[in-house]
Amino acid sequence: MRYWMANMVFFQWARGLDVSVITALVTAIAGFTGLLYSQWHSKTRDIAEGHRENKIKVYNIYFDIVQFYLDLAENPSSDNPKTLGEQKEKIKELNRG
Repeated sequence: MRYWMANMVFFQWARGLDVSVITALVTAIAGFTGLLYSQWHSKTRDIAEGHRENKIKVYNIYFDIVQFYLDLAENPSSDNPKTLGEQKEKIKELNRG
């Protein structure tokens, strides 16, 4: 009920304004909305760029692990304990992110 009353008061007030004032208000509101959207978009892009280096590092570790096990599947007799230990460390690092 209050919302409806507030709308009625606003529209009655807006009807009493000059057309040029209404045009200026609409333009200002549209400009302010555009400014808020562009700031939000810029901030979102900055956050995504900040995580990019970490993502690349994690993906490289993941692909190293996958490549190791693919190579091991092709040649199972070459399982070096040192290499397996290195892979365990890479998996731990991958889990940490």
